[in-house]
Amino acid sequence: MPWYEPKDTTPREQCPCCGYISLPERGMSLICLVCFWEDDAFIGNELDEYSLCNKMTLRQARANFIEIGACDAEMLVHVLPVHDRGRFRYEPLSPPEADA
Repeated sequence: MPWYEPKDTTPREQCPCCGYISLPERGMSLICLVCFWEDDAFIGNELDEYSLCNKMTLRQARANFIEIGACDAEMLVHVLPVHDRGRFRYEPLSPPEADA
């Protein structure tokens, strides 16, 4: 089975982990180039649901991104360098308390 690839790869959707508008669409297991979070259709924006594909919760991934610049330390080698993130628009994520 081939990997899913959207016909239009223009970033239009916000990554639920890092907040950058880096995904062409949501819910299709696409990977954010900024933080390397795999957009998990099964958890959406649920902060405390365990993501099988990411092997952590979205809350953990967000904290990791703030601290180290990637959803997980093992993904640091894959993420865009900070100086290249400017090609994506950033929109602040709602605070965890507002999501609860």
